[in-house]
Amino acid sequence: MQRVNIYGFPHKGIRYGLGKLSFKIGSLILDDAEELNACKEIANDLSELLSLHLHAEEDYVTPPLEAKVPGSTDHNHEDHIKMEQMEHEMKEAVDTLLATPNQMNLNLAYDSVNLFIREYYRHMSEEENEINEMIWAHFSDAEILGWQGQILSKLTPDQFFKWFKYIIPALSPLEQSIMLGGFKQNAPKEVFAATIKRLKPYVSAKQCEYIGSL
Repeated sequence: MQRVNIYGFPHKGIRYGLGKLSFKIGSLILDDAEELNACKEIANDLSELLSLHLHAEEDYVTPPLEAKVPGSTDHNHEDHIKMEQMEHEMKEAVDTLLATPNQMNLNLAYDSVNLFIREYYRHMSEEENEINEMIWAHFSDAEILGWQGQILSKLTPDQFFKWFKYIIPALSPLEQSIMLGGFKQNAPKEVFAATIKRLKPYVSAKQCEYIGSL
């Protein structure tokens, strides 16, 4: 029986977003204002989503797990501090590139993004395996869904859509139907329709056709 994975969808979205950022910077045309703006949008979105994700874990996942298994979250908490510092360094390098687009700043930003990707992918893998094993050993799916509900309730509409921009394109059709199906059940009809319309620029033509049929 497949358990509820609180890391599954957000981690897919983060991987997708980081991959897009690495590609955008690696292929950046320095005097192309449109590409610079696209890079800025991705970098700013990711900075916000990474912060939201980290603090959601610290506020809603770490405390109950630590209460059940004292000391079990120490390494993860220390890693969060490290990841937050590395994310700030990555964002600073990207911002410097966008403010002064030259080859030296591009190389520095590209290296910083890919160093962060290396470390953050390791971090996510540890959470998806070691931390998830402890969560599943000590908490029911209903309890995990309760944490998820608390996290989602704190998001603004803008933050909610930013997650959708990166999560939905990264999901399989089955996963899209699960996530969007839940949203459709709980959102007003006009809000769901408007959200699907806003998603169109961020998904492929086939994905757009599929999610439009849900």
